[in-house]
Amino acid sequence: MPIYNDELSAYITEHFAREDTAIRRARERSPERGLPAISIRPEEGRFLQLLVAACQAKKAIEIGTLGGYSGTWIARGLLPGGKLFTLEKSDKHAEVAREHFEGAGVADRVEIIVGDAHQTLAKLENLALSISYLLMRKRAVMAHIMIGRLSIFGKGASLLLIICSEVEIFSILVEMRMLCWWRRLIVGRRMTPGY
Repeated sequence: MPIYNDELSAYITEHFAREDTAIRRARERSPERGLPAISIRPEEGRFLQLLVAACQAKKAIEIGTLGGYSGTWIARGLLPGGKLFTLEKSDKHAEVAREHFEGAGVADRVEIIVGDAHQTLAKLENLALSISYLLMRKRAVMAHIMIGRLSIFGKGASLLLIICSEVEIFSILVEMRMLCWWRRLIVGRRMTPGY
């Protein structure tokens, strides 16, 4: 029996991860523009934002921009003056994401680097990262390649998040651990109204 379902997702979103107009637009319009409908859920985005904020991250990297939905959550969690470097292979995806970053008011905190991440990661080798986010689809073996590449400049990274959307490990790492975390957080949020 699944422990993480649409009902729980809706509950968490309603009570702790409500989308504002700009971020909802990024999620809804990306498929309308021809991008695959594989964005993370609102509560996963909020979770990313909280982790970035908890790490007091000033520099972050995202591999796989898509329409900018997860990147917006990450950018909003960065310290003032922080920067998200997001790598995207598709020019079309980068264009859509750029529009969404501007609409969400985080364009000044985001740099989109277009090209194959195997090559574009080299541009960031000397970057002292606070947090790294890797969105993988279909080919889980790519995660090993990317992690190996990130390790050469990721000594400053306090967290590496890997979301394998079509791999069972996604359920293990996100659904099980996040469920317990969210339950504690939702109860505790009453101590910080409006957060």
